Amino acid sequence: MTDLLMRASKTSKGLPTAEQVLFSALRMFQDRKAVARVAEELAVSPNVAERALARLPKAAITLAAENRMRQFVEVANRVHIP
Repeated sequence: MTDLLMRASKTSKGLPTAEQVLFSALRMFQDRKAVARVAEELAVSPNVAERALARLPKAAITLAAENRMRQFVEVANRVHIP
């Protein structure tokens, strides 16, 4: 899954690497290809993979808050629908 996050983050040019990865985590559960890949890699159903990926946004926001990334947290809370 780390591989998937790093690959997805490369599409968010212009941001620091940490923010690229965290923004990717916010939206990954909505990416059908990512869900399929995680399901395949973990040998689970797509529903299980999607539920696992759906935990990433909250984890990203928590991690950013712990690291005092105030601007990311503000934006993430606006764009992420829990």
